[in-house]
Amino acid sequence: MIATDDGLRLTKQALQAAIAADKAAGLIPFFVCGTFGTTNTAAIDDLPGIAEVAESEQIWNHVDAAYAGAALVCPEFRSLAAGIERADSFNFNAHKWMLTNFDCSALWVANSTHLVNALSIHREYFPPAEGDTSFVKNYRDWQLPLGRRFRALKLWFVMRMYGASGIRAHIREHVRQAKWLEEQLLADGRFEILAPTVFGLVVFRLKPSVIAKGDKDVDLEDLNKANNDLVKYCNVDGRLFLLSTLLKGVVAVRVAIGSSFGTQKNVDLVLDVLKESASKVIAEL
Repeated sequence: MIATDDGLRLTKQALQAAIAADKAAGLIPFFVCGTFGTTNTAAIDDLPGIAEVAESEQIWNHVDAAYAGAALVCPEFRSLAAGIERADSFNFNAHKWMLTNFDCSALWVANSTHLVNALSIHREYFPPAEGDTSFVKNYRDWQLPLGRRFRALKLWFVMRMYGASGIRAHIREHVRQAKWLEEQLLADGRFEILAPTVFGLVVFRLKPSVIAKGDKDVDLEDLNKANNDLVKYCNVDGRLFLLSTLLKGVVAVRVAIGSSFGTQKNVDLVLDVLKESASKVIAEL
């Protein structure tokens, strides 16, 4: 693990420092994983900087875009992923935000030769034709298992049914809903946003000033408890389910908008429950 910056991003400078420390300890760095849309906050790592370091140090540069990679179907989000064209491999999960049933991950590699050299096997009971041809890829040589599920078929059905325009509309509507929720939380006055709302994830908490007692500064422990209670009240209510997370010791609430069947009505309900639960927490202080 490498510490992130104030924006919760892996940076070029932090990576360089970690590599130097490893080398000084007699270790051999060989792999780095940058993220396009982290789980906690949907942060985007310094992908160009990471690529520069990976190239100079000759280490494998993998980009994990598990959730947010689906947004790249929309042209307006592609500039956010500058640097992925320099990666050695790239992965995103179509089942997270691209209308596809679990599980379906798409992996791209710049040079499959490395996978084949590491993982291919030969047995006498296999057909004599070995290796890739211009017509057939022996994907058993790209992975540990010899068998593969036909995951591509369900992704093909989604693409045939929705088309590029339908998938883009799906992504854009969720981004719109997330930004709307962010605006409403700020307008309420009792919440603050802890990370930029770029995709369908809204990360926030109750403001310190809301739970302050008199002129005293708010203790972080009390603030974290209030926000944990906020999540508890929302979940006990039973109309929605939320998860909290920790951002450098600070409890944050996460609303992830991405359901295939989610509507604005659902987001309206989320806002109502949050407001009601916030009132309960504040009343108990």
